[in-house]
Amino acid sequence: MDIDLGQIAYIPSTGVRRVHETPLVAATAESLAGYGCLVDDPRNFPIEIVRWPAQGWRAIDENSGDQGGVTEGLFEFCWKGETLYARNHAVGDSYLFGWSNWPEEAAAQRGAKQRALPAPECLARRGRAAR
Repeated sequence: MDIDLGQIAYIPSTGVRRVHETPLVAATAESLAGYGCLVDDPRNFPIEIVRWPAQGWRAIDENSGDQGGVTEGLFEFCWKGETLYARNHAVGDSYLFGWSNWPEEAAAQRGAKQRALPAPECLARRGRAAR
């Protein structure tokens, strides 16, 4: 997967040295309660488009946040060194998705230290999502 760094959807924050321990939780009806649900038949599952909730001091602009609709397509992930990139082909955006080292120290190409869980260099996932 080729990523044009000039086309990244947002500029990531760097310089923060805080780690958030995130537990791995199996997706079940109970663990997803309040967030979503498991879907057995995505072609026949209704998707409700709702406005994002306002957080903090910033209100949601009028007539925004709920007009996106539904789209379907490939969501591709690719490690380049210690940087994880993603591309959402359905909406035409690319993202710097994360790092396996501190951003300022992350190796951009090969020679990066081994990740704890081996993963293919590029992964792709096809799906439907509200946009």
